[in-house]
Amino acid sequence: QAIAVEGMKKLPNYTCQDLSNTAMAFAKPNINAREFLKALAAEAARKIWSFEAREVSNITWSLNIMGPGLIDEQWLEPALKHFRTLVRVDFDQGKRHDGDFEGWEMVQLLNAAWAYRSGLSEWPVLAQTFRERIYGPVVRALAGIVGRGPMFQASALIP
Repeated sequence: QAIAVEGMKKLPNYTCQDLSNTAMAFAKPNINAREFLKALAAEAARKIWSFEAREVSNITWSLNIMGPGLIDEQWLEPALKHFRTLVRVDFDQGKRHDGDFEGWEMVQLLNAAWAYRSGLSEWPVLAQTFRERIYGPVVRALAGIVGRGPMFQASALIP
């Protein structure tokens, strides 16, 4: 709790990485300093457009697992919108660029936002991107490993 009290004084000076790392540091051991986490979420909302993809996903996951009331659709909507600009949903599969996300950021972010998906305008685009760029390739690779690749080649379930 002493860290939360001291952190409250310094929140306006936290960088995006500081905000994300602090949220994760409280979430992993489940340290429930509710007022501090609410203030941290508010500060993150003010700075969300400066976050990197990993920071967006980490802070969203961390605040979500700390219980209801820290984030909601109003908090998530700009976070998802910004994340979508970072992951470039128009990604050309043949060309990787610096800053391309690795996939786990999207998995973590979508898991954290799942309960709110019906009220999020960014959800359909991100969910489709997930199916095409993460889920489909992983399932096809696993099917190939276990010798069932041909079964999944023409499946409508696998993008």
